[in-house]
Amino acid sequence: MELEEIEFGLAVGVAFAIGLVLSALANWYRNKSPEILHMGILEDYGLPIHDSRFSRIFTHNKSGRIAMAKLLLEEVTPQLDADSKKIKLSLNKLDSIRHDLNVIQDQIRDMETEGEQMAFAKTHLTPYFGDLRMEGELLGAALSSKTSIGNQILFLNQVEQGHERLKAFEILEGGPFDKVDEKMLVDKALQGFRDALTLDSSEARKTFKLWLDLKS
Repeated sequence: MELEEIEFGLAVGVAFAIGLVLSALANWYRNKSPEILHMGILEDYGLPIHDSRFSRIFTHNKSGRIAMAKLLLEEVTPQLDADSKKIKLSLNKLDSIRHDLNVIQDQIRDMETEGEQMAFAKTHLTPYFGDLRMEGELLGAALSSKTSIGNQILFLNQVEQGHERLKAFEILEGGPFDKVDEKMLVDKALQGFRDALTLDSSEARKTFKLWLDLKS
């Protein structure tokens, strides 16, 4: 009786071990599947790298991935509209700041001495530089977000049409998925504003001259 119990216990243990091995092999195969989009591919095409709904979308059958694409499109499309509104708002604020800045520029130009101009420009132009910097960075963030969401929508549109992985990326190849410089040009253009308060006298004159001299 005891021998039978030992044999039964061994059989259960072996079966359990085999089950673990088979489960591990199954997980290994699933994770090694060419249909899984790994981090490098996701980054190249501007797709979320921590969302398994994107990385594993091609592991579903055709109807399953189409349904997933539709669900994701419903989720991300409103974000595109929200970013468009943020961009429009920032552009309107930048126009308003520019209008107010023009008034101050005219006042400084009418001053009789360079000393007055330098002192007044230091105290009265820099607040507008700060406002321009803030709105410029908000604009840059909204543009970057809109680009990211746009990439997702373009990708999901291909999946929604039922294309398989290779066909979807063949269509998207050479499209709008070049690397986007996260440091937006608008931010670079405002670098002078950030440095205005820390410039030495010669550099300050160049900066203020840039913002006070009228175009010929």
